[in-house]
Amino acid sequence: MDQNKILLVDDEQDILNSLERELLFEENDLDLEILTTNKPKKVLEMLNENPDVCVIISDFRMPEINGADLLLEVKKAYPEIVTIMLTAYSDPDAVKEIVKAGIFSYIKKPWEKEDLFSKIMEAIELYKTKIQKRQFHQMLKEELKWAAQLQKRLIASDIPVSDKIQFHVTYQPLPELQCGGDYYTIAQLDSEKYLIIIADVVGHGVRAAFITLILRSIIFDYVRKQSSNIKNFSLADFITWLNQRICEELKETPEMLITFSAYFIDLNRYKLKIVNAGHLPGYLIREKQVLTLKAEGLVLGADKDYEYKVFQTNVLKGDKLVLFTDALIEVDQNNSAQNFNVAKFILECSPETNFNEALINRIKNHFGVTEFKDDLVILSTDIKE
Repeated sequence: MDQNKILLVDDEQDILNSLERELLFEENDLDLEILTTNKPKKVLEMLNENPDVCVIISDFRMPEINGADLLLEVKKAYPEIVTIMLTAYSDPDAVKEIVKAGIFSYIKKPWEKEDLFSKIMEAIELYKTKIQKRQFHQMLKEELKWAAQLQKRLIASDIPVSDKIQFHVTYQPLPELQCGGDYYTIAQLDSEKYLIIIADVVGHGVRAAFITLILRSIIFDYVRKQSSNIKNFSLADFITWLNQRICEELKETPEMLITFSAYFIDLNRYKLKIVNAGHLPGYLIREKQVLTLKAEGLVLGADKDYEYKVFQTNVLKGDKLVLFTDALIEVDQNNSAQNFNVAKFILECSPETNFNEALINRIKNHFGVTEFKDDLVILSTDIKE
């Protein structure tokens, strides 16, 4: 079993000798390895050579550097090391400096043996807890990274390429979680028909990401079964079937609802059919105007008997269809989504070659933010002229 390594710092060698003698030769269960230095400015160098030091006990008043300032430097460079101040001073100014150093505890000179051992034992336990917490967070980070890679591989299916239509997708999960509940897919049903889907599972992280994979599996299963009868594809039948499946799959977790929109584009007739299950409306850029594609419906998973309505309109050559998840309009804490005029930003960015990136940067710059507060998907579709 590894020993608990502690570093003693005091400009007076007699104090160091006395502390070391007490800690090593008195019977205790601490199993200590002692490092000492009477040169405070050498502490960071010693820690670089001994990164497994778990506790530092430092004198307060030293000529080279104030003990409080020293422990502040240690805390910045080695946040897991637990620091203890050794001091004979109790005046208010000294106390303020000690508190400012963010130390775990302090021991008054002359020290009581029981107090000394008790404080060191508590400090060692705190250090071990910090290490376990860091290891757990690292493990969680690796698990999230794996989940994100899996989700990205499964969701980011091949985007269809055509002379008549072009798709652009931007997917940004929260950086700290790397995976999330936003979902999209683009399915080419035949040479002229496309099914575009955008969805958002309530919540964040692995749980929401797992639901998106269930959603993907269900949708692809339906599309595969319909592939031999695409000319009779019904958006109304699809959303009804999908809602019933989601209600069944998530019946044990009724709080996991899904906002969802599906857009069926038929380039034979230049028709657009839309069904919406609680998701944000889509927008259509046409001749320097932005049209809101309003279609309403209940979120998926809320009511298996809900009847969804299909909205239909025309699309023209030169149109751009813009879909996104709610992170794009929830960037401003002082404005509700209802008061956010996203159409204005969409129109301003419409001439840009990289429309998705331009829209993201325009909104970030307007509100003075560098990151969104939620997962984000932007899916823009150009009907080519």
